[in-house]
Amino acid sequence: SIASQSMRPAAARLAIRPELSPTMAQEGPEPQRSVAAPSWRSAAGVLAVCAAGVLAPMHTPGATGVGGGQESPLSRLIGARPAVAAGPRVASAAKVKRLKLALKAKLAKVPVFLVTNEGGSPFLSALSSGDQSALMFLFPSDAQRMLNGVLKAPNAASAGAKVLPSNLDRAFKLAQLPPVQSGLRDQVTSRELTMVWQFMPNAGEGRAAQAALISKGKAAAPRVPAYIVDGLMYTKRGKQVRPVFLCKKDLDEALSRIAAESGEKVKAEVVVIDLLSFLLGISEGIETDTANAEADLAELELVPPSESIAFREQVKKAKVPLKARIVPPDHRMH
Repeated sequence: SIASQSMRPAAARLAIRPELSPTMAQEGPEPQRSVAAPSWRSAAGVLAVCAAGVLAPMHTPGATGVGGGQESPLSRLIGARPAVAAGPRVASAAKVKRLKLALKAKLAKVPVFLVTNEGGSPFLSALSSGDQSALMFLFPSDAQRMLNGVLKAPNAASAGAKVLPSNLDRAFKLAQLPPVQSGLRDQVTSRELTMVWQFMPNAGEGRAAQAALISKGKAAAPRVPAYIVDGLMYTKRGKQVRPVFLCKKDLDEALSRIAAESGEKVKAEVVVIDLLSFLLGISEGIETDTANAEADLAELELVPPSESIAFREQVKKAKVPLKARIVPPDHRMH
């Protein structure tokens, strides 16, 4: 059944980072300046996912591997598309480039938020190992919570700290980078510390996904969940698209509007997916299974959290002159 199917992209390894606590700490990390990551490795690289908060460490096993077969990520979830005919699946370089640009455009519409200094450089958070992570948020309320902690830090580096928007295309690429040198050293051992870019899970979405899975006799919600409704499609610019909701509340409200407009009770089969694993499967499929990737992209419509769209519009109206950026660390700030 659709509810029992899971997303397993081929040739991908999803690195779950459980060094941090499962809830966002009320007081944020000691702020540090971040360091530029030199270049983006391919999608077959490591996808770093922050397991949770900032202060209290957990010590649980690290990376988990995922593998898969020939089905595309979306068809494996919905089971509704006819199979692509057997034969060569990889298209010309021009088509691959076109599909990569199509995925980039879809991801770029989804806001992602970082807590930065006055120059637009993200603050770093300490992992239990002492190494550093730059946190990226799909929900601005989580970023605001981190900002509140940063502003309480007793040093001048927090001056000018703010929440600034980026987008999922850029964040998704950053999360696939291998660890790089942070420009910082351990104060005791003088070991040079590394840094990674990590998505920060939203606690409310974790609970919502867990509840949806438990109702189907499943557990272990993904760190960054998203939601698909079996059979739910709509027309956008003359094409049928399938919405992938990043917020369960937005999905529930959409279903309520459909029920109110139709005057009928809506029976919805909600499928919880691992958003980052799902996107990684499509990204890799562009190179290895182009026909299915093209079909997936044609239907894919990411629906960002409504609060994220509203916050991004507020930032635009406030005419904030900076966007989050990556620059080498300025050690004069420490």
